[in-house]
Amino acid sequence: MRSRRAAQGGLVLGDGQIQIVSNNGTANAVTIPLTAFQMTPASGAATTDPILNFSTTQQAVGQSISTNFIAYDSLGIPVNVTVTMALQNVSGNSTTYRWFASSPDNEPTSGNSTAVGTGLVTFNGNGDVESVTNDTISIERSKVASQSLQFNLNFDAVSGLATTTPTLSVTNQDGSAPGTLTSYNIGSSGAIQGVYSNGVTRTLGQIQLANFTNPAGLIQEGANTFSSGVNSGLPVQGTPGTQGIGTVISGSLEESNTDIGTSLVGLILASTAYQGNAQIVTTTNQLYNDLLTLTR
Repeated sequence: MRSRRAAQGGLVLGDGQIQIVSNNGTANAVTIPLTAFQMTPASGAATTDPILNFSTTQQAVGQSISTNFIAYDSLGIPVNVTVTMALQNVSGNSTTYRWFASSPDNEPTSGNSTAVGTGLVTFNGNGDVESVTNDTISIERSKVASQSLQFNLNFDAVSGLATTTPTLSVTNQDGSAPGTLTSYNIGSSGAIQGVYSNGVTRTLGQIQLANFTNPAGLIQEGANTFSSGVNSGLPVQGTPGTQGIGTVISGSLEESNTDIGTSLVGLILASTAYQGNAQIVTTTNQLYNDLLTLTR
């Protein structure tokens, strides 16, 4: 068994030797234990571990770093992905890294390849990303009902600054596991945000408000509801806080919109009418009593 640096990926059989070819970079160094091979005699005897002499044609070279993360297909099934970046070229004006992506969950229609993407990332003299030749990862899902998973890598947050120990990580993604709606929030802009059990927050709707040039012309429908009338004018609709429309305060109780002056006048009139009616009843009762006294 010999390991050498050649074209990226692949298992080459020839001349009675097994040659394992890895990608560039120290993070891609090949390590295969003896338990990975088993020998089964044609006679049907017990399977045994073979005794093989391993040799290394070339040690892994080149600065590299790798990271593992989980992506989700169209059914929300988690898919394991490994991305490795290896130093490929250094010039007076730029530094170029090649990234390799592999996934043990890749299920092509034929073969068993784990390679799912590769490309070049070039950094300028300030360590900023200058160009990316390819940023797409494609994972086939031929053995499940979900669609093939394809997504892009965003290298904007990656820098090519010199550090003692390089690091690489995935900070965020737009995929997620299946979830159910657990709660919702209403913001000051009127947007209704749904919160799901998988941690995803999505906009479910938008509250619209209306403003009238003459609110006093609205027709009261009862139960604290009003409708537009002939004298109210046409409604000006929009989102809360725009075009002079009111705002929305989430989690607060609505204050009373009653006209206190009008209500007090109505209360006084009702009290006066009650007192007058009560006096009529009293007077009528007195007349009946006097009439009964005369008849006796």
